[in-house]
Amino acid sequence: MTEITLKEATKYYKKDKQGKLADKVIMRELKGEDEIVFGARSINVALPSYLRKHTEDWDILTHDDPKTVADKMEKALDRRYGGNFFSVEPAKHEGTYKVKSRVTGKTVADITIKDDEVEHRRVGGINYATLDYQVEKLKLALSKEEAQFRHDRDKETLQRIQVYNELKAKKRKKAKKKVERGVLYQSLGRF
Repeated sequence: MTEITLKEATKYYKKDKQGKLADKVIMRELKGEDEIVFGARSINVALPSYLRKHTEDWDILTHDDPKTVADKMEKALDRRYGGNFFSVEPAKHEGTYKVKSRVTGKTVADITIKDDEVEHRRVGGINYATLDYQVEKLKLALSKEEAQFRHDRDKETLQRIQVYNELKAKKRKKAKKKVERGVLYQSLGRF
């Protein structure tokens, strides 16, 4: 973490509102753009609130240079916070750059080069990876021995998605029965 004065830290925390300001800035930067949000944030967009998982950072795929996108994001965050509170640094994985808070040391966004087609849908002007795409990626991660450190987390995320899919299937089945009953009653002249 870089040295920050107490005055700068106070300014940052007053504006930050527990990360909500950073989220607003990132969402504004993503709106109408080609970048695709993946990971927990894209899963949370598809799930009902009780199945969502807490997350603080944004995982973003881009077909542009990830460093350029990260630099743009960092400048927008610094401008909105009113100081030099964010930095860009390369991540462990080649082709990924992190936008980090210089005050907290936490990652705000990971920007990665998009190397394959990503199924996505637009919600509120922002592209989010689909649940099907996320399930494929989670299963792939679970098959990798070197990703063992995150297997429990990934299994739990898959479980949340399975719960959602099961509830969705039950809802469809119930709706289909209602329609079938309505058609039956209509044919018997009871409507």
